[in-house]
Amino acid sequence: MYIDVGGNICIAIRTIVAVFDLDSITASAKNKTGDFLHLAAENARLITVEAESLPQSLILTTQTAYLSPYSSKKIRERLLRWRY
Repeated sequence: MYIDVGGNICIAIRTIVAVFDLDSITASAKNKTGDFLHLAAENARLITVEAESLPQSLILTTQTAYLSPYSSKKIRERLLRWRY
């Protein structure tokens, strides 16, 4: 099964490792998250789903990280819908 993460991009559910809410990242974790995003971008492993939209969530898969304009709550709801 696949879910839409915005920008007409669908990813396989089985490849999703974690979904993070970018607004709720604590100040102490922002540096580490920023370092991760920088490293992923350098290695062409970061995809900004919709460049014109502000990203709300980070979806980490086994191969790639996606910055999605959808909230982590919306992504979670879509994942749960396919689980049952």
